[in-house]
Amino acid sequence: EVPVAEKSKDGSIELTISEGESYAQINKTRLDQLKSTQKNAGKFAGYQISTVLGLAFLAGLILNVMPCVLPVIGLKILSFVQQAGEHPGRVLMLNLTFAAGMMLVFMLLAALAAFFNVGWGGLFESQTFTIVMVAVIFAFGLSFFGVWEIPIPGFAVATSAGKMAESEGYSGAFTKGVLTTLLATPCSGPLLIPAVTWAINQPPWLTFLVFFSLGLGMAFPYILIGFKPSLVGFLPKPGAWMQTFKQLMGFVMMGTAVFFLNSISEKLSISVLTFMVFIGLACWMAGRISLTSSFGVRARGWLQAVAVIGVGIFVSFSLLIPQHELEWVPFSRQVLNEAVADGNTVFIDFTADW
Repeated sequence: EVPVAEKSKDGSIELTISEGESYAQINKTRLDQLKSTQKNAGKFAGYQISTVLGLAFLAGLILNVMPCVLPVIGLKILSFVQQAGEHPGRVLMLNLTFAAGMMLVFMLLAALAAFFNVGWGGLFESQTFTIVMVAVIFAFGLSFFGVWEIPIPGFAVATSAGKMAESEGYSGAFTKGVLTTLLATPCSGPLLIPAVTWAINQPPWLTFLVFFSLGLGMAFPYILIGFKPSLVGFLPKPGAWMQTFKQLMGFVMMGTAVFFLNSISEKLSISVLTFMVFIGLACWMAGRISLTSSFGVRARGWLQAVAVIGVGIFVSFSLLIPQHELEWVPFSRQVLNEAVADGNTVFIDFTADW
């Protein structure tokens, strides 16, 4: 935009051209203006796009060693062992499918950031989402202990059939990628928050580009191993240790569930714990279904397990939650005066939290 006058004027204005500032000075002025409009863009305000994308890639790479994702990374290690000796093409496709699951979640997070201004970890600000994740993580933990078998190729351990683990399937790899990324979102590794803060304050296409770089960084080790499976040659051969490792990952899953429980409001804590009991019962019922049963028997068993979860939702989040209670607000003389002026009955609670 080239301003020609401070305000509109009637008539014509003679156009004159004269020597002005150099391009370098104009570019500096433009960058200064950009910084002023990006005052909320965090530490990366004013950085070149290429620099931010590189830092976002590095932030995504670091996410792989964050505590939140360790349970599913453990699963991925087991899948690497299972892939030993398989056709290189299939190993590559499995790892690319795992990466695709990761990238899908990152693109969904980019959409939330670009159009709804939801930052990293914003999903866990929703109590409903957090409760669902606790339920999923708890159910996965029970499957690692052998209580039940998840009916997704790549997750089934087929203990009743006497096998340590079945070959990883594409749907299992994709689901692991999705779950890995969802579990990563509460973590805030180095460079991550500045990159996301910068991305949210950019046009949508740049927001998507930054989140794509984050996802690519997190998925990079698995893509690299897909192209060169020999990189995991240090892992031991399949054996009994896999069962022990799987059970240890079960304890990690339970610890992760406890971690997320900490972010659920105290009002819902008893309800969530009760719901986990129903989930445990449903998983136990599912685990009693024989893999050799007919489709009808297995379908009926799974429907009964789902019904138990439905009953658990009703009992936990309807019957156990008080339907009528006061909405407490911090004391304020102004709020008190307004309530009294409106003719409302006011109950003031003086207490102490030792």
